[in-house]
Amino acid sequence: MTTSLKLYSHESANMSIQAPNAEALRPSMKSQRLNELKNACALLADGLSGFDDLIEKYVRVEKRNRRDTPSRDCERFLEWIETEVHLTDQQRDMIVNQQSRHAVEFVALKQRIAHLRYEEILSNSQPFNKQSAQHLGQFVHMNPVHVWATFDTHTFIEDESPIPATVLFYPASGSVQTAVIDKQSEQIIRELEQGPQKLRTLLKQTPKEERETFLEAIQRLVSLKILALASS
Repeated sequence: MTTSLKLYSHESANMSIQAPNAEALRPSMKSQRLNELKNACALLADGLSGFDDLIEKYVRVEKRNRRDTPSRDCERFLEWIETEVHLTDQQRDMIVNQQSRHAVEFVALKQRIAHLRYEEILSNSQPFNKQSAQHLGQFVHMNPVHVWATFDTHTFIEDESPIPATVLFYPASGSVQTAVIDKQSEQIIRELEQGPQKLRTLLKQTPKEERETFLEAIQRLVSLKILALASS
């Protein structure tokens, strides 16, 4: 939001009163920006050494664009950190985590109608059973709001997951979720990014020796709410 401040100078006395008030706004605005940044980038607070000092330095040297939201200011702060600080692999993952969550929020705004449709499909879908043939004629839909990323450490994923790990960020159950995606699941998701397909069609495209693990992957992705099945 852009605020326009008009100073009227009908009398010199009024000018002398208003000028200090205008100056007084500056520290208040700076404090507000600091607080907004700390809230928007809160996921970094515990893992980034000198977090508060870095934010204060960033605010001093980087002016805020008038159209910047706190989230966008945080994104600029993250980009600035990468040029100013020698980061460990763990800290890089922390930045990737923060950036990806912001990206999900941005995509959700852009894909609002598509995401509402997907939520409707989810609410009407039945649990997937890989042993049942009733799903074969249904269409498999991909959650339209998702962001790909890579983690180089186990900071945010289970220790048994191989690294580097391909991960997917997406909204589900009222928050941003993260899932480690294996090669077969990635192939399924990449295919469905082009549009919904019948499960029967996807299964026929899969080599016979891989169909069991394919159905297991579908079942896992459905349980995670990354995929949903519907009759159309």
